[in-house]
Amino acid sequence: MCQHKGMTMFAERVTAKGRPAEGTVGTPGRDCGTHEKAVIVATGLLSDTQVATPMGWRAVEGLVAGDMVLTFDNGFREVTAVESAKIWTGDGLAPQDHWLVEMPANTLGNRTTLRLPPQQGVMVESDAAELLYGDPFSVIPALALEALPGVSRLPVRAKTRCVTLRFAEEEVVFSREGGLLHCPSSRDLLDLDGDRPQYEMLPLTLARDIVETLTLQEARASELCPVI
Repeated sequence: MCQHKGMTMFAERVTAKGRPAEGTVGTPGRDCGTHEKAVIVATGLLSDTQVATPMGWRAVEGLVAGDMVLTFDNGFREVTAVESAKIWTGDGLAPQDHWLVEMPANTLGNRTTLRLPPQQGVMVESDAAELLYGDPFSVIPALALEALPGVSRLPVRAKTRCVTLRFAEEEVVFSREGGLLHCPSSRDLLDLDGDRPQYEMLPLTLARDIVETLTLQEARASELCPVI
């Protein structure tokens, strides 16, 4: 893959910051006012999201433990648990920090609009990740995609629900909209026994740097392949 000035500058910045620590990054919170006891779920797949199964596309809320789902790295894998919850249990709208990330069609190869909680992991492909980590694919929080053209935030109401699919090990699944979405393991953290996670979520600062290079790649492609 081609490496240009933008990639070199990115590599210098990330080298200074270091390799990301394990785990996910938390969403900065705001005062919820009268909703001090409200619960916010920042990861998961929205109800009505469809994933690939041996029976075709199926909505996540219709899946149960034992169903098989197509994964990015490991073919069909068995779902070990399905958890459903309201994203926001307070009254009215959730705090703005927790609004959904809405990506219009063709933002990252997605065929239709994709909506995700801000800390839901999304797999992206970039030259920068390959340059730094030897793998072009990395998992970043959806919040980092805000910098892409057309991406916006969508208010979360109390009725909005999301579903968490769990597998024996971490997996990345295909959504019908065209997203590659991270799903957690059903194993307790104490059972990991020092194992590194299969997919490390990049911290938000590094994830934003990766997204910046995605816009550079797109601009570079436009230069090489001008629209006539």
